[in-house]
Formats: sequence, structure tokens, C-alpha cells
Amino acid sequence: MNSIESVENIPILNRNDQSVLLRNIAQAKEGTAVGQYQRYNMQRTITVTANIAGADLGSMGKLVAQAIKELDNPPTGTTVAVRGQVVPLQEMIGGLQTGLLLAVVVIFLLLAANFQSVQLSLTVVATAPAVVAAWCWRSG
Repeated sequence: MNSIESVENIPILNRNDQSVLLRNIAQAKEGTAVGQYQRYNMQRTITVTANIAGADLGSMGKLVAQAIKELDNPPTGTTVAVRGQVVPLQEMIGGLQTGLLLAVVVIFLLLAANFQSVQLSLTVVATAPAVVAAWCWRSG
């Protein structure tokens, strides 16, 4: 169909199996409508896709979060959610940070029990970042 007239000329069957043209029972107008609804977990979505090349996922995730933050507040009843590989990356980094902090606390407690001195074990744990930084600088 390429015109309003062709739409208006669509035959419609009534209860008596008689053919009636659409123009006789309805009015046809040009307009716009959504062609396809996207859904995620039964909710309508609007998808914005970003393809990145030559940059790491972490820095791009920060740029996307900053861009969302700079936008005005979404309309009432609307939520903004980032999906894809950024979310698992952020969860993994959070878990690694928690694990590293827990490991430092456990090492501190073991040193305190071994040396029987909180002050000495605190000194040993405090020098660890400097040792790691020097090792990275020398090997890099």
C-alpha cells in the first residue's frame, strides 16, 4: 500500500459476509507510530548502543556513567539502567577490592599475633604499598 486511498479501499466483511470498504466505516489519516517495541524483563526499553575501539571497558564505563549523570532527571516512572559488560566488570572490581582489603586485614592480624606487637605489624603492612610500587617501577 502506497497511499491513504489504498488503505481506505480495503474490503471489510460485516456480519452478513458482505464486503464493505473501510472508507465507509472509518476514517484513515497519516501519522507516525512505533514500529517495534523492545522489552527486557517485560518492560519497554529504549536501547542506546555504544561500540568502543581502542579504549578499555573501564574508562568507557566511567564516561557512560558521567554522560548519564549529566542528563536531566528522567521522566516519572522511567529508569536508566546500564547493561552489557560494564556491570559485571564493576561487580568484579568491587569484589577484588573487598578481597584485597580483607587480605590486608588478615595479614595484619597474623603479623600482630606472630610479632605480638600491633605497632610492628602496622609498620610492616604500611611498607607493602611502597615495595609493590618500587617493584612495578623497576620491572616496568
